[in-house]
Amino acid sequence: MKTILVPSNFSECAESAVRFAIELANETKAKIILLTVLKAPEPGNSKNKFDELTAMDAKRKFETLLEAFPSHKHLFYFEIQWGRVVPIILRQITEQKIDIVVMGSQGS
Repeated sequence: MKTILVPSNFSECAESAVRFAIELANETKAKIILLTVLKAPEPGNSKNKFDELTAMDAKRKFETLLEAFPSHKHLFYFEIQWGRVVPIILRQITEQKIDIVVMGSQGS
């Protein structure tokens, strides 16, 4: 196993998924891609300041998450995508050659 995908909205459930992904990564020497999917801009509009603030907020939450797991920072890569959650996760599985997806059972 080389790559673990963890879709995350930074909820408690998503944090549990991160903890499990860390256990898997430690056992298999895999990297973890933490993926946050943000709502796509309305048709005809480009990303606006609200989208940028949302992305900045997601980056801050990712940094906070890393602070909770300081000895595991080297395992993580953070990615933000805009659009619909399921199609983006499926695309990431193919493009990043994901071996396993670890996600919570509740939340978006």
